[in-house]
Amino acid sequence: MSAYSSVSLTPALNLVRAAARTPAVGGCLRLGAAYLARRGISSAIKEDLSSFTRGRFITDEKSNLEKRRIQFNLDALRSAAAAATGSRECVDIMKFPEGNFNKAFLLKMDDGKEVVAKLPNPNAGIPRLTTASEVASMDFFKRVTKTPVPQVLDYRTNSENPVGSEYIIMEKVRGVVLSSVWRGLPLETKKKIISKLLKYHQAWSDITFEEYGSLYFPEDLGIKPEGLPGVSYTQDGHSIRNTRYVVGPAVGREWTSEGKYDLALDRGPFRTFLDYKKAALEREKNAIITLDGAYPKQTGMICGPPPFYLPTSDKKLKALQEYEELLNHRDVLFPEDTSDLFKGHIWHNDMHTENIFIDPEDPTTITGIVDWQSSQIAPLIDHCLDPHLLGYGGLDVGQSPVSLPLPENMNTWNSGERASFEDRALMNSWRSGVKKNIIKQHRALAFKETTTGRIFHLARHLLGPSEAHLAVWLKFLRDDWHDANGDKDKEFPVHFSPLRLQEIRSDLRRAGFSIDITSDLRRRMKMRLGEDLWPDSGIIQSDRFDEVREALDTLKKEIMDEHFPLDSDASTAKDRETFEREWPF
Repeated sequence: MSAYSSVSLTPALNLVRAAARTPAVGGCLRLGAAYLARRGISSAIKEDLSSFTRGRFITDEKSNLEKRRIQFNLDALRSAAAAATGSRECVDIMKFPEGNFNKAFLLKMDDGKEVVAKLPNPNAGIPRLTTASEVASMDFFKRVTKTPVPQVLDYRTNSENPVGSEYIIMEKVRGVVLSSVWRGLPLETKKKIISKLLKYHQAWSDITFEEYGSLYFPEDLGIKPEGLPGVSYTQDGHSIRNTRYVVGPAVGREWTSEGKYDLALDRGPFRTFLDYKKAALEREKNAIITLDGAYPKQTGMICGPPPFYLPTSDKKLKALQEYEELLNHRDVLFPEDTSDLFKGHIWHNDMHTENIFIDPEDPTTITGIVDWQSSQIAPLIDHCLDPHLLGYGGLDVGQSPVSLPLPENMNTWNSGERASFEDRALMNSWRSGVKKNIIKQHRALAFKETTTGRIFHLARHLLGPSEAHLAVWLKFLRDDWHDANGDKDKEFPVHFSPLRLQEIRSDLRRAGFSIDITSDLRRRMKMRLGEDLWPDSGIIQSDRFDEVREALDTLKKEIMDEHFPLDSDASTAKDRETFEREWPF
């Protein structure tokens, strides 16, 4: 018997039950019956309800806050919630801790019923389509795949309503959010939870669509009953035409983030994998040309003049052009039969512990999965196939992981060492389950690690500094092609001149330097502040903002003085200006 299996589940159950009794998460704004009975809400309360209050933005704060600000009528939202539940009135409201793209509120009625209202921020995606697709996707997952999704009670896909905002009113999920108890659960309990998630992945992988895009109810796209096309898919080997839904424009994050939501793009639906990939290529090209250098700054890779890597529009477009030349050469990109990996699947791509609810009495029972915003039908290889909740950041466990034996000295480990071991053990358990039960997903995970798989991934995200690595993998593909075709009767579709090869090597070296420097800066900052507060998402806790700001400013000065000293020539002064411009904080 393992050390974990011999541990009583009682402490874990007590932990989950305690979480279930906790009425709110710290920092939540709550308006009770007495307050709501007053004739009006103070301007300060309105500001808290409408604004992003989870933390401070370390860069472009004014712009970032505006993207996450919603003006809406609270009384109208209360009335809509009461009508959706058949209650007389809403008597209590609590604002949940915020995500990046939405405001969410728990509303309690006079008869005890509780519902959740979700309002999208301006940065959530394309107006009307984002909410419409989320509601239809939730319905599809609930009805067709039997995934535990909250029931939608009411929704509006435009802001021209009494609330003044798009919204979804849904049932409150029973249970507690997994994040509140995850770290305290025994390893074996965690394994049982991910085995439940594996069954949902299996159900999703069994459904393949004939088109690529996002799901909608026909009426939300203005499609009349007589022109109803429906959606065609295969489930468990059976062909189905379901007229409850249609496939429309894609609203996945890659189509809407970083300013792409207001670009004039072909968002589908797409009939073939190649059409889908070509549209994604045109999307990235359009965004690069439109932004013209004003790209989102990267917190994981400090850019600048040499010896740092400096992204440019020309470099991005050059790599895209080389990738485009390959798309029409299926024999080069797909040397083996991989067509089943390119069929359309609908997925939940943000499966972290904040989006999963469990039963307080049985932590291995999943009571609900939330946040289906931006769901889309895409090739399996473009979905997130390892749930974020696994939290593993170590060496790749590979496609055939073995069970990790429990070390004899584990009782002497500190909490960090135990957590690292558990994270790897969970990833091993997950990948083993995938290999055994979902062959298609196992093959898709393996494909992601191939040269072509890496090319496909990098080509979807060219607004970040991915072009240097994309060019390298294209060059690797050429090398593999020449190795496999020694007689060279067939020429590789992309020609790399000696000058281009030199540029690729130089860019890769500088990109590596930028990544290494960023890791070093992160280490220095952790040593000074006592914990890792590197702003990966650009958001800092309000009470730590000033010290993080000061630490980052100090680090910037140190790194500039190390590489671009003030007493150098005029070109160094120009380099300092460039580095200042590229500094992400």
